[in-house]
Amino acid sequence: MIAQSVFFVSNADAQTGLLFDGDFESGTFQGWTPGGINGGFASLAAKGSCFSGNDTTAISFNGNPTSNYAALLRSNPNGDTDSIATLRSQPFIAGNGVIFSALTETLSADPGDQPVDFIVNIIDSTGAVISEQPYRTAIVQLAEGCPSEPRDTAFSGHFIDTHQLVGQEIAIEFTQNTRGEGLGYFTLIDNVVFIDESSFLLSTSQPRAVAGTGITTSGTFFLDPRSSTDPDDAPFDLSYSWFINGETSIRELDIPCVNLNSDVQLDAGNNIATLYVNDGFSYSADTIRFVIPEESSGTTATATDTTDDTGTDTDTDTDTGTDTTDGTDTDTDTDTATGPTLTDPLNECDVDLTADFLDPPTDDDGTDGTDGDATDGGDGVGDPTNDGGTVEPSISVTGGASFTIGGNAVNPSSNATITQSSLGASIISATVSVQNPQDGDSLSLDNPPTGLDVSGQQSATLLIRLEAGAQVTDETFENAIESITYSYEVPAGATPVTTARTISYTVNDGNDVSGIQTTLVTIIP
Repeated sequence: MIAQSVFFVSNADAQTGLLFDGDFESGTFQGWTPGGINGGFASLAAKGSCFSGNDTTAISFNGNPTSNYAALLRSNPNGDTDSIATLRSQPFIAGNGVIFSALTETLSADPGDQPVDFIVNIIDSTGAVISEQPYRTAIVQLAEGCPSEPRDTAFSGHFIDTHQLVGQEIAIEFTQNTRGEGLGYFTLIDNVVFIDESSFLLSTSQPRAVAGTGITTSGTFFLDPRSSTDPDDAPFDLSYSWFINGETSIRELDIPCVNLNSDVQLDAGNNIATLYVNDGFSYSADTIRFVIPEESSGTTATATDTTDDTGTDTDTDTDTGTDTTDGTDTDTDTDTATGPTLTDPLNECDVDLTADFLDPPTDDDGTDGTDGDATDGGDGVGDPTNDGGTVEPSISVTGGASFTIGGNAVNPSSNATITQSSLGASIISATVSVQNPQDGDSLSLDNPPTGLDVSGQQSATLLIRLEAGAQVTDETFENAIESITYSYEVPAGATPVTTARTISYTVNDGNDVSGIQTTLVTIIP
């Protein structure tokens, strides 16, 4: 079982522990309802038994010698990709989150990147899905036939964040389906642990997803997650996946190419991609919008120069009478610059994140005929800067704090990083708010940097704006955001509200507003 002290601490009244029969040691589903679509199903797996056509006898059920059972989700016996297994909890009152462990099967001969789609839904009291979160679980590569060659791998630990739903009635639902037709791989779930609202994580940081785009040196457009960060670099290296234009499956790709020599083929026009970043314990997401032009299907970029005269003038003399020297000139100049063939030198974009991608040259506008630069000469591969699309600005914040009632104000963010939009415009304003404000909550920014004006001091929302005529760098806004403090003064006669406060951050560059990033302030009585 996961050692609870590793992940959270709680006060004496905390109700942290298994969510219902979350270790499934009763040998039955108590507090859980198994189900499925198109023959998918959930059942219980017994340690040491053959519960697959592959050898499962050595799987140690998360390394716990006293654990004998785990929940098992898999598709129908045919392994159809539209066959989905479900396991739903009974309703419960949400706390700060839920921890669970998971392990997915694959074959040594077919290890794949991620053999299944594994998603956790949060469901409200009406039965509606209010959150859908994909997870990449640990994978065990099993030998075919059972018994044959026993193998084992540790389960991965995961966190479902419910702190924004504290006090509400919810249920959670695990869903799983195979990604390969005919491959009915299972996923095991064990040790589902409830974290109540009076408990908090010792490691409060979570990864920060920052979706971006880029162009390879050969001119191929790709989706780029490399600005994403993990403040504590734990417990595992970041993994990346993409959900593109409402597709039915998450793409388990690090850096997908788009259209040319591509991992992903997209239609011309506006497109949307959501990046999911997972550190093995929690995840975050970021959405990016970009434009694919109509001419994106070619393989060679050609820039035709119509302004330079580097050809040869051929004079044709037309006799107008006695004058034999006067004539008219016919100019037959032609000047064409042909750019490089757009092939990716790495053959694919989904590469190790240490790969050296360079920005393409930007000094050629496609009219001087000197280098035929594919990027700016109308290549049409979807570069959002040069082909008419824009990418919104973004902000990444890290930190979080604990505020003791009656104590000093605290800084909710220890670090803020602003990324400019593809238009390169500087930030003109930032908004910082308490998302779930209570009477007595306040945000303040003492001694704001020169050039910035602050509205909303001592309230639940601060608006930091560029003063008229002032010029500051994005770093000035970053420093201002890092200096904001949070405080809570309990109104006279009121009962203190100890619900953790979520602090949200957005920035505006005059063209677009960033997505929301958050930190958490825990309230200590």
